Amino acid sequence: MPFVYWSKCIAAGVLALGLYQSFAPPTSIEHTTGAAGGGKPSTKDRAAGAIAVGSFLRPFLAACRIALPGIFLYYIFIAGYPDLGYAVRPWTPLEMLAVAAGVSGTLLRRAAYAELGKLFTYKLTVQKDHELVGTGPYALLLHPSYTGLALSVVGYVLFYFSLPLWVLAAGAAIGATGVIVRILDEEEMLKAHFGAKWAAHASKRWRVVPFVW
Repeated sequence: MPFVYWSKCIAAGVLALGLYQSFAPPTSIEHTTGAAGGGKPSTKDRAAGAIAVGSFLRPFLAACRIALPGIFLYYIFIAGYPDLGYAVRPWTPLEMLAVAAGVSGTLLRRAAYAELGKLFTYKLTVQKDHELVGTGPYALLLHPSYTGLALSVVGYVLFYFSLPLWVLAAGAAIGATGVIVRILDEEEMLKAHFGAKWAAHASKRWRVVPFVW
C-alpha cells in the first residue's frame, strides 16, 4: 500500500480515539452524572441533559467502544481497495481540514476537562465548593468544552463519511439546538448562584465561538 494509505489510516485512528476521548468523562461516571451526590441540581432537566443519566452514559460509551473501532477497521480493510476506497487517493483539502478540526477539538475538550477538574459534570449542578474558572481555554470562552466536542465530531464525520449535504445540515441543526439549550440552562443556573459575579465573568468572554457567539 502507498504512503497515503498508511497516513490516512493513522489519521482515521487518531480521529476515532479522539472522538471517544471527547465523549468519555474525565472523572467517574458516578461523579460526572451526579449519581454520587454532593451537588445542587439544576431546577430544569431538559432533554438536552439526558446524557447526564448514568444509565444512558454507560451503554453509550460501551457502544462507542464497539462502533468506533469497527468503523476504523472497515476503513482499513475496505476503503483501501482502489475501486472502493478513498484511503488510497491523494489527500484532499477537506480531509486535511477534517483532521485539523478533529485533533484540535479533542485537545481543546481535554484541556477544558483538565481546567475544570472535579467541577466538570454532565449533570447541571452547583457543587459545594463551586467557583468560576477563568484560566486556560476558559480565559477566552465560557464553554470551550462544547467548542471542542463540536470540532471533534465535525472532524470525524467529514473524514469518515461522504454524506449528502442535507443530512449533515440536519444533524448539525439538531446537535446545535441541543447544545444551545444546554448552554442557556447552564448559564441560568450559574447566574442564579453567582449573581453579579457571573455577569462580570460572562461579559468578558465569548460563549462558544470567538467573535461570533
